[in-house]
Formats: sequence, structure tokens, C-alpha cells
Amino acid sequence: MALKGALLQRDEARLNEVFEELVVSTVQSAILTYIIWRVVLPWRWRVWFVAPSLVAAVFYLASLPMDYGVLRRPINYPRVVLTLDEKTVSSIVGPIFLLSKTGNDFVVWDASIRKLLWIPTGSVKRAEVGGVYDLFASVSDRQPAPQGKK
Repeated sequence: MALKGALLQRDEARLNEVFEELVVSTVQSAILTYIIWRVVLPWRWRVWFVAPSLVAAVFYLASLPMDYGVLRRPINYPRVVLTLDEKTVSSIVGPIFLLSKTGNDFVVWDASIRKLLWIPTGSVKRAEVGGVYDLFASVSDRQPAPQGKK
């Protein structure tokens, strides 16, 4: 329940602690797997004794990238208004958030249809930033993010 509250309130200190605990648990499960393997090495059915800790280590390791995305990545992004050229057929309903801009494309999140879109830079005539907002807040209670926090 404390983790749910930290996620909803974006308590960065608590979320960092939770992620660090997951990293430590991953390392501990890998060490435990190695120790169990060394202890049961002479035994005939050693694979059956190592399997539970190996599954736990693999599970922790596989879930770390997702946990990083949920617990460590910011959810406040700039809200942009893009003016596209006439040749580009647009399915953008809006509001849209700028996740990344490279020399070749804009990567934006359309909050109304909840889709990630790649828009070529050549098809954008103008881009205006309208403040930084919480990416997943509902449209009705969308408030600008406090400045200075990342």
C-alpha cells in the first residue's frame, strides 16, 4: 500500500529506495543461486535444488527494466502543439507530449488516444511548447508540473 501511495504521489525518494531494493534483491538471488549450486555440486539431483533460486534470479533480472521505467523515469513532459504541413495526414487528436526529438523525428505521446507517435521532422512546420505536465493525469485534472523538479 505504501508503494501505491508513493507511485500516485510521485514520491521520488521512496521510489528510488524501492528500485534500489529490487536491484539488491536481484544481486542477492544471483549470489544465492551460485552458493546453492556450489553446495549441491556433488549431489545427483542438484538441478532440482537450484531451480527455485534460479527462477527467482531470472524473474528479478527480467523485471528490472520494467521496474526502472515505472519507478525511476519522470512522468512530467513538455506539452507541445505541432503544426504539420498539408501533405501529412494527421491522426493527432491531442493533447500531445514531446518525449524525444532527434534530427529525423519527433516522438510524441497522444494522451487522448493513448498512443505513441513518430512524426518525421520534415513534416512539422512549427512546434510550440506549452508547459510541462503530468503525462498520465486525466485531462480534467491536468495541472502544470512544479518547475525545478525533474
